[in-house]
Amino acid sequence: MRPCNRRCRPATALVFSRGFYAHLGLLHLALAMRIGSDVSGQADLARLWAMGGGIALLIFPLNTALALVRTRRSPRHPSSGGAE
Repeated sequence: MRPCNRRCRPATALVFSRGFYAHLGLLHLALAMRIGSDVSGQADLARLWAMGGGIALLIFPLNTALALVRTRRSPRHPSSGGAE
């Protein structure tokens, strides 16, 4: 492992919230419903749930960015300027 140079930044631990897992729940639900729709021969519903999976994948980076913003605003985070 090479030493860190000026471009390296330490990892940031994100502030946890239950909403952070919303995309994961939607992804699992969409997958289960899509499989059920495929098995029952309802192609239109399968396409609809495939879009639900795509929406879940779009929500993931938005949720991560929101968690990063919350972390930076947290008084416990050193770069937020909060006293501790």
